[in-house]
Amino acid sequence: MDKRLPHQRRSEKRAAVILQFVLLFLMMALSALIGVIWFGGERLLFPPTPTPTATQSVGLAPTADFRATLIAEDVATQVAYNTLAA
Repeated sequence: MDKRLPHQRRSEKRAAVILQFVLLFLMMALSALIGVIWFGGERLLFPPTPTPTATQSVGLAPTADFRATLIAEDVATQVAYNTLAA
């Protein structure tokens, strides 16, 4: 016959149940991690990191010549100044 008190037997059962739940949780977490690695691949867990590489540049394209516009503005400014000064 078991000579332990009833509350001692209950606490042993409670410890066993808690241990079973912890082990079950660890098994589920491990299986989830294996599933992520298996189905997700390395890109999900270890995404590529940005590296300082040169980007392709856009080829040269003809642009408008703004110097003529700047010269015309300068001339207009000088004419306006001379007109006001006179």
